[in-house]
Amino acid sequence: MPTRRYQRVPLRRVIGLRKPGQAGDPQAGMTIDFSPEGCAIQHETLALHCGMRVKLRLALPDRQDCVEIDQAIVTWTRKHQCGIRFMALTQEDQARIKMVYEMLLEAQAGETDHDSPPVITLQPIPLR
Repeated sequence: MPTRRYQRVPLRRVIGLRKPGQAGDPQAGMTIDFSPEGCAIQHETLALHCGMRVKLRLALPDRQDCVEIDQAIVTWTRKHQCGIRFMALTQEDQARIKMVYEMLLEAQAGETDHDSPPVITLQPIPLR
């Protein structure tokens, strides 16, 4: 199993996931943790398997607009969770994701109380 280049940071944000050939609105999930290379997702009803390619719509806490990730892959699955690796990002999205990651990592470094509320919070946004 390959080692991660980045540690994951906790991040609870809405994520939309679309499987290949899926029409209509993306299926909703919630990120559990996050890094510049991927994330873990909690979901209720997604039927996913390792190696499946997916498209993502990720709501990050820095702006209202979502990051669209057209190429991602499921790396592991559990009952209501899965791991996703981002396969291809635009330079702009890559820079944004890395900036948010570094901001969260810095905020987390100063925390000692894990029961405290998140440092960065925005109102939920629709996935459409």
